[in-house]
Amino acid sequence: MEGDSDWLAAAEKRIRRDLETSKKELGLVRDALGELEHNPERDMKAGRRWQDKIFFMRACQEYSGSRNYMLEERLRQVHFWRSNKQAGKRIPDKVPDEYDLSNPIS
Repeated sequence: MEGDSDWLAAAEKRIRRDLETSKKELGLVRDALGELEHNPERDMKAGRRWQDKIFFMRACQEYSGSRNYMLEERLRQVHFWRSNKQAGKRIPDKVPDEYDLSNPIS
């Protein structure tokens, strides 16, 4: 039963680290997008290339925001499992495969 809490602690630590990194990435994307959108020369750069950069940065921002939300939900789930374990309820034997962020497709 002690092995159960080991994977919970490891999963929480990894998710917290990934969430912190993801929040920093989102901040960088927001800053870059803000600079692009508030560039005083944007009227001169209103060509297709500038519009493509804005589109790309907005897509990055949406992805980063979604990733933050996913990681926050996974952290909540780990806390739920931890409280269930403390209450004597059954929890999964290991971290779910979809929580493995080394494979970003899952």
